[in-house]
Amino acid sequence: MSHLWGCAAIIAVFVFVLTLAVLLVAGLVYPPFAADTGFRVQAGLAAMLAGNVSLAFFLLMLRDSWRHRLTVRKVRAGLLTRFDVPDEAFAGAFPQVEPGLLLLTRRAVAEFYDLPPEKIHPDDSLREDLLIEVLEPSFHMHVIFHVAQLSKTEMLSPGGELEPFQFSTSHMTSLGELAAAVGEVLRSRAGHQSTAGENEGTADGSAVID
Repeated sequence: MSHLWGCAAIIAVFVFVLTLAVLLVAGLVYPPFAADTGFRVQAGLAAMLAGNVSLAFFLLMLRDSWRHRLTVRKVRAGLLTRFDVPDEAFAGAFPQVEPGLLLLTRRAVAEFYDLPPEKIHPDDSLREDLLIEVLEPSFHMHVIFHVAQLSKTEMLSPGGELEPFQFSTSHMTSLGELAAAVGEVLRSRAGHQSTAGENEGTADGSAVID
């Protein structure tokens, strides 16, 4: 909840400054406006508008957060009563995807819904069973970073910043497609780190070992 208030406060400060600047410029362009209102009235108008905008922003975020929680609970309740599917059977359903990556993706999805991995079935639809359209982008961000953590793939730059990457679930329907796409992201990050390491080693004159 605190992050919602934090975002609303940032929006409020931004709107306050922007509105106050607009009112001050209006006073410079049209001096009678400044004479009729004064700085205190202008600041009050800016604060009122900023408060209304930040409150609306906060309520929208609160609504989305509540809808997100209800959707996760709904999916969890439906999947929790099902029979278990062992890892071997799950991996065997997607022979085109590397088994280790597939099972890590399954674990990440299960953790997102607070479920045992065995409750995630190979025929689960991302949209009809897991309802990810309501949960994006937090769903794929959780899955990518969880798999990266488990596979020891660094997603942050040496400076601690998130490296940009492209990812979309709009065309995906199965967990196999999701796992394959996650693998592409991780391979691109691993290749980037390898290239950066080679350049670093070359720059300081040290040998690069393949």
